[in-house]
Amino acid sequence: PTVTFDVPTLYDVYREVHGSPPTGLIWETALATGPKLDTLTRTYHLPPGTPGELVAVWRDAMVRVAKDPGFVSDWQRIIGPDVSAVIVPPDQAERIVAEFFTPAPWYKFFQKFVAALTR
Repeated sequence: PTVTFDVPTLYDVYREVHGSPPTGLIWETALATGPKLDTLTRTYHLPPGTPGELVAVWRDAMVRVAKDPGFVSDWQRIIGPDVSAVIVPPDQAERIVAEFFTPAPWYKFFQKFVAALTR
């Protein structure tokens, strides 16, 4: 049997508690970062400087596990969606991480603006 959860979203809870939809900088930040972070919720991280051949072994192992019929069956029974839908190829994961940690173009201007206000 598939396990399903009837859990309200953050949006729904906020509306119920506050009587209006969420707005503002924190909400906009959550909307901007949430989808990118969601794609990386089940990741393996290796220490910086890990030799490329070891990184390749880990990547190959993850691909093989995701194709293993027993793993796929357990995944679908416990998690629900098809595991192939949540597999993020390494190059795409690296791009997502780089994008996430690269400041937006306006960020330096914002830093200068805040610094000018606090002088």
